[in-house]
Amino acid sequence: MIILLRHGKTEHNDGFYGSTDSQLTNDGLQAMHQACEALSIDAIVTSPLARCHQFAQQLGEQCHCPVFVLPPIREYHFGDWEGVSIAQLWQTNPQDLEALWTDINQFTPPNAESFATFSARLQQGIENIITWQQDYQRLLVVTHAGVIRALRLMAGQTTADQWLTYPVDNASLHLFHPHTFTVEPFIPTERI
Repeated sequence: MIILLRHGKTEHNDGFYGSTDSQLTNDGLQAMHQACEALSIDAIVTSPLARCHQFAQQLGEQCHCPVFVLPPIREYHFGDWEGVSIAQLWQTNPQDLEALWTDINQFTPPNAESFATFSARLQQGIENIITWQQDYQRLLVVTHAGVIRALRLMAGQTTADQWLTYPVDNASLHLFHPHTFTVEPFIPTERI
């Protein structure tokens, strides 16, 4: 079983902070711990960004399980849009912002990574996760909303113009099927 966990609330929540190393708030960190209370895990895989890695290290120590840092599952890099608020982009670049939301396959923000590049590195990361699952049956993957939504788009669960509509709240859990890349909401009902 592979469970994806989106990081909790960070210091920056009003814009594009893909590769920017925004820190978790105390509430964000607490919400991640609460989300995982009913999980029994064998290992943790985490994005290298602090908003994921900080929690993964704490949980790994608490659960006495290994933590693997996996750079390919870090968030999408928004290039010149990093650190820019959505409100500001609506004022200065509304057509480009609309283009991103309409079809990320066809539009790349200035100096950002293309969605094809993003998808290729996610594919590489998933291959690593599948390999680790041979030794660790129950994996928790601490990652980002963009990664979770991109996996759904790569699996054909959504279309390019609807890929951002899948709800990925802070500290939310999602069940991941690695061979099909499909993702679905996950709510543990008992300790698993």
